[in-house]
Amino acid sequence: LFRNPLVEPGIIGISNGAALMAVVVLVFGPTFAAFLTPDLTTWLLLVAAFSGSLAATYIAYQFSKGAYQTDVTILILAGVAITALCAALMGIVIFHSNETLRSFTFWSMGDLSGASWDKIGFAIWLIVLPAVALIGQSQALNAMALGESEARHLGVEVEKIKHRIILL
Repeated sequence: LFRNPLVEPGIIGISNGAALMAVVVLVFGPTFAAFLTPDLTTWLLLVAAFSGSLAATYIAYQFSKGAYQTDVTILILAGVAITALCAALMGIVIFHSNETLRSFTFWSMGDLSGASWDKIGFAIWLIVLPAVALIGQSQALNAMALGESEARHLGVEVEKIKHRIILL
């Protein structure tokens, strides 16, 4: 979609959107600890992080939508702005935390302390289904790597593919 092999999820704010919501749960979650079991707290962290990444992606995508097409350049610029905003908000939340800074540091480095086989069984569907769907879009993505106008001339419905790829 971005015609750049070095692109990564942080380019449109996905990573920082997830991190922001994770920080919010880690910092403010203990306030609600009496109502949450440890398993529920772990699931809340996962759902919050996923929701944050979805929200960041949706906002960047909405900024990039034009009247008839999605402008990839604006999508990238909106993503960079959302990344900066999320980083600033994380800084504010972490500033008001005490012990949770250590938890967030471990979480952001890929903490696996809450990992278990039953969670992998749930997560595998969130990984495999989009991966299979993306493989099915390989020809359209190859055409789009040539450029949007070239892809259109090859019969690719560029806007539908952009929307589908961002969703996946």
